[in-house]
Amino acid sequence: MVSSGQVSGHLSEFQSEMDQYNSIISGLDGSWTGTSHDSISSKATAFSSEYSGAISGQMESFCQAIEYYEQYIQAKQNLNTSTSLYNEAVQNNDTSNINRYSTDCSNYEKQMNDLKSKINDALSSVSGVTLEASSNSGSVAVATTTGTGDITFKTARYANTTVWYAVIPKDKMPKLGIANDNYDYLSNEAPSDIAKRKHAKLAINFGLTGDPAGMIYADGRLVSDTGNRCDETLYMDQNGMLNSVRNDQYSTQDIIDMNPVWASKGFYTIARDGQYVDENTIDPSLSVDRHPRTFIGQDYDGNYIVGVCDGRGSNEAGLTLREVYDFVNTEVTDNLRFLFNGDGGGSSAFIYDGEKLNSNTDGSERERPDLIYWA
Repeated sequence: MVSSGQVSGHLSEFQSEMDQYNSIISGLDGSWTGTSHDSISSKATAFSSEYSGAISGQMESFCQAIEYYEQYIQAKQNLNTSTSLYNEAVQNNDTSNINRYSTDCSNYEKQMNDLKSKINDALSSVSGVTLEASSNSGSVAVATTTGTGDITFKTARYANTTVWYAVIPKDKMPKLGIANDNYDYLSNEAPSDIAKRKHAKLAINFGLTGDPAGMIYADGRLVSDTGNRCDETLYMDQNGMLNSVRNDQYSTQDIIDMNPVWASKGFYTIARDGQYVDENTIDPSLSVDRHPRTFIGQDYDGNYIVGVCDGRGSNEAGLTLREVYDFVNTEVTDNLRFLFNGDGGGSSAFIYDGEKLNSNTDGSERERPDLIYWA
């Protein structure tokens, strides 16, 4: 007969095993090797047989969770394959396969989310083990690199959304291109046209137009200073470092006195000193909802991180600001210093060799007052 002390001792031993794998289960971004799976399964089976009257229910639940996890890994592999095919179709402008593989990606992401719920249900009776909900609905699968020379870009699927992004060496400082090269008053121009005129290798839209355009400063000249609202201005200092200030705390003259290379009003800082900026300090309608996004940032080595995501489409969910941060901080760099949110939605534009690559959610390319570019 088994004593209560023996049961308690073995439960503690098995709980230690479960704790060891808890981080793997909760993260769902690693994988159990065959050896690890065989080891934990054999321990669970042996333990269940010897003390079935005491803990068989927990062992069965844990083994069921392992089975669901194996199915999750297979779905993730299928998502990787479909994402790679989707990226290839995007590069080839193959509309039929873009739609086909985008649908496949969505289905596999749904399957993965369903399996997360099943794993949680299976583990509900196993103390000390839970599956934490991730902040995004799916992780990045395959990032396809495109382009030539020192400036290339990648395309990836993340949280059921297509993202175009690049990491650009710190010695290649970005410039601010002004619409129509007009420094006398605020005007607008298609970002791809500005990029072509500037012979830009890569460019993104940035500033706002109309009354909330705020401050736009480039080449030592103030182009615009209207409608600051309670947003923020991004600027680059003489050392190539990106920073931002709140417009309700700094005047236009305050920013000019900092002697920036350029400055332009955007929306909000997403991360400062590597830490996500709490959504409670910014406009929830712009931060919590999923939209097309334009973002620019920098790591602690000084390299520039720039990107655009799609959204507002049947197969393009868009990203929240938290998801933008998660994507950059986990999939692009582990050394993030600063990240900023430019004008998104229908304004978002990712331009490479003069061609806008992301979708036109308004039906056509929206004209903007400036862009950030690398020649």
